[in-house]
Amino acid sequence: MVDTQIPEPVQFVGNWSRKSRIQIAYEMLEDYAPFNSLLDLGCGNLTNLVNLDKLFYKKVGVDIVKYPHWESLSHKFETYQHNLDDGALPFADSTFDVVTLLMVLEHVFDPFLVIEELSRVNKTGGYLVINVPNIAYIKHRFSLLFGQLPITSNTKCWDFREWDGGHIHYFTLERLKWLLEKFGGYRILQVQSSGRFGQFKRLYPSLLCSDLQVFCQKK
Repeated sequence: MVDTQIPEPVQFVGNWSRKSRIQIAYEMLEDYAPFNSLLDLGCGNLTNLVNLDKLFYKKVGVDIVKYPHWESLSHKFETYQHNLDDGALPFADSTFDVVTLLMVLEHVFDPFLVIEELSRVNKTGGYLVINVPNIAYIKHRFSLLFGQLPITSNTKCWDFREWDGGHIHYFTLERLKWLLEKFGGYRILQVQSSGRFGQFKRLYPSLLCSDLQVFCQKK
């Protein structure tokens, strides 16, 4: 079901509280702001664009589904309906200063193509913020040890764990770095995780982070 509500800005919290992915993205980018242009892939109801609004002059969103309120916010955000698995994004090379891809890559059929395409439209020296579930998270390791399939999406979907919220790819920190470097030409600047105790989890992200939020720069 498509969300028809116009999103409100997220209430940001302190360092030891439960931080959202969008707050972490904001904090990763704010020291480098202001920027000219942002592309949010998998923009959905525009929550990410609403919360990153003041860091950018031009904000563009792409999603496989067109949301009803996109038109009412067209004075602030450009939006495009496009399936990332269909191939080339509808933008010229080196268009955007920043690309965000939050909890999307695990849903696409061809993550290699998606990384190549977002890198193509990202300017040299530009930035990428990407978030994916971490299959090597310690809780998932214990699930496998005891013969259970890990749930990397909504833990309330236990009866549908074989579907795992439509996640069709799994990532570890090592392989995500490899993917970003080889197919996107990115170097890693930061690795964080949403939720509580982010500063603690950053000490050993490959084991302690349930999700991996990576801040990169295109070489």
